[in-house]
Amino acid sequence: ENLRSDYYTDMIAGNDPDWVNVFILNNYGHVKSGRPVYPDYKDKVHAASNFLQPMHGVPLIIGMDQGLSPAAAFCQLSPTGELVVLEEIVAENCSIQEFAQDRLKPRLLNKYQKWWNNYQIVIDPAALQRSQNDAKAAIEILREAGLKVKTAYTNVATTRREAVVHFLRKVGGFLLSPDCSYLRKGFMSEYKYEEIRGREADRYRDKPAKNIYSHVHDALQYAALE
Repeated sequence: ENLRSDYYTDMIAGNDPDWVNVFILNNYGHVKSGRPVYPDYKDKVHAASNFLQPMHGVPLIIGMDQGLSPAAAFCQLSPTGELVVLEEIVAENCSIQEFAQDRLKPRLLNKYQKWWNNYQIVIDPAALQRSQNDAKAAIEILREAGLKVKTAYTNVATTRREAVVHFLRKVGGFLLSPDCSYLRKGFMSEYKYEEIRGREADRYRDKPAKNIYSHVHDALQYAALE
């Protein structure tokens, strides 16, 4: 009664569909800013309505990104060729040893015990490089923790991105569990190319900006490559 009939239609005019979805329709989502890495991602299509459970008999593929903010993405490839993302682990200011012993291995033993002999961790090829602090490579630390790990065949950014795009563009090719909050928010708004500040508008760097969302997306890319 207090609003004129064209109140909302006037607000919609000229605004991005994501903005309308959040601020007009009051739906879950994020307003995109900048240039997204995955414009093919559609939350209504690719995000599951319920938490996903692992498929028995199907190998578990765990993509992992190392560094001071290590992250892991637990995935499976369904018999129909759908990349299913079950869950994520995201850490900050955490060593690879701590991540392996306190986060990754306990999750495997407690939640994925039936997959203990049917999983593969796929990590950045940079994990072969030895640390200057203790002369150990990340892949050695993971193996010493009793984890089965291999390096991805490449860490070329465009190749990694295209591995995920392949599944996003395929009909029934990608499904994300809704509790993967960092991956989901990254897809929708925060995993994006860094804007170059200056007089010229709409200029972006070739690589995505590094933030808390980019590490787990790197992990997902290594799983998709596998």
